[in-house]
Amino acid sequence: MQSSIPMKPLTLIIRLFFLLTVCPVVGQTEAFLYENNVEGLPQYIPSGTQLEDGSYLLVSRRYLGDSVQCGITRIDQSGEILQQHVVSEKTRLLINTVYDSPQGILLIGTSSTDSSGFFTTILLNSDLTINDVNSVPMDYLEQSGAYILDQDSFLTVSITTTDGDIFGPLFSGHVAKVTYNGDIVDLKLNIVNDLITNFLFDVESSQYWCMGFNRKFYVFDSEFNSIDTLITPFQLVQEGSLLQATDSSFILVGKRHNNIFFPPYEETDNIGVGLVSNSLEEISLLQVGMEGDTLDVPAFNVAAVHSSDGNIYIGGNSNSQQGYWLYGPEPSWFTLAKIDKETFEPLWVKYYGGDEIYNMFGLTPTSDGGVLMYGSKYYYDSSQEVHDIAIKVDKDGVTNTSEIPVSLLPVLLYPNPFTRHIQITADWGLHNDLSIQFFDSQGLQVFSSNLNPSLKDQIVPMPNLPNGNYFFSIYSGENWISSGQLVRME
Repeated sequence: MQSSIPMKPLTLIIRLFFLLTVCPVVGQTEAFLYENNVEGLPQYIPSGTQLEDGSYLLVSRRYLGDSVQCGITRIDQSGEILQQHVVSEKTRLLINTVYDSPQGILLIGTSSTDSSGFFTTILLNSDLTINDVNSVPMDYLEQSGAYILDQDSFLTVSITTTDGDIFGPLFSGHVAKVTYNGDIVDLKLNIVNDLITNFLFDVESSQYWCMGFNRKFYVFDSEFNSIDTLITPFQLVQEGSLLQATDSSFILVGKRHNNIFFPPYEETDNIGVGLVSNSLEEISLLQVGMEGDTLDVPAFNVAAVHSSDGNIYIGGNSNSQQGYWLYGPEPSWFTLAKIDKETFEPLWVKYYGGDEIYNMFGLTPTSDGGVLMYGSKYYYDSSQEVHDIAIKVDKDGVTNTSEIPVSLLPVLLYPNPFTRHIQITADWGLHNDLSIQFFDSQGLQVFSSNLNPSLKDQIVPMPNLPNGNYFFSIYSGENWISSGQLVRME
């Protein structure tokens, strides 16, 4: 039944939005949601890329006891599966990146046995079947990542770990140059006694800049001879990214600690985005993520990329559940910011999720100016399953699905499904004149209510609606804040 509740002037636009969301127009490809799970296995996407034909290639890690199955999926520009293939069920095969190389689709990572580790490269045919596999044994190799790729080879940093003291293990960093057929053409052992998480090559100075653990930053010449060891001007530590900004500056993304004396985890950490000069002098610092007592961290593998229009995307996780076993699981969000290349100010920051636990592992720019975010979604309150998930948004951070809640600030609505009431949790900041509107699957408004901006937690009594799917939008005056989908079930 259509409601007689007075509607805002934007009602017609809202109806059209939801009709397009529920029944997308054929050919609408700017945004999509991809979610997949195989036989209930815990899994996530550590890497993804857009191929030359516009489709997307996603690597999935699926955990089967002590082994790790590598799956690969190609999806089209609307998120529909084109091909799926299990690349290998080899014990502990960890593919860290996928690369559309001149030789073909290349997977780079490591594999291991109980006694040794291997650099592993896998070249795929166009149908995703294996063309070639090369594994080079390395006695020192325990984990690898942070790749720099060119036409003929790639550089990779590998890490070994030894027993440490009460402050944790000791790390040694090594660098190798490896051809795409798996041959090691150069190897530098023990370049630093640290955990190197990211590195890049500065063409202007012919130097490598490497991000270490707990604010350490290392500079090497083109032969990986040590030039300098520095402390970053910001309290930014591991789990971040390096990205060239200009010829004379670069972007350093990391987890920003508020307490430099206790680096492992803090509930008030947030995502720090620093613009620094080539001499590591501070130019500007942004903080991205939720306000308040939450753990916000950069995306675990790739946290910063250039968009096709030259601006910068920063990805991370808000209310991260890295250590949820210490506090009990809570919902979390993919966090995405778009930074202006000229002013280094945020054009917007948006949050995706909040209905379950989301972990972003990386993001990749897309040819239309948007970005693809990928990682995992953990259904902690229901099936306990961990799914692959990828969210493609357009250049304005807009999705074309209501299955994933999207907000300008983290807003939590529960329970879902609901019956007679919903509870809304949010820090509204300076937003006022708040209201929430509900729509049925036909885009007809069925309920609206004002919200109290002074309350972080508030309960909204719901009318006796028929069972089914309902879409909501929250506004501050005429300005959109959040939207998503809830189920009514009794």
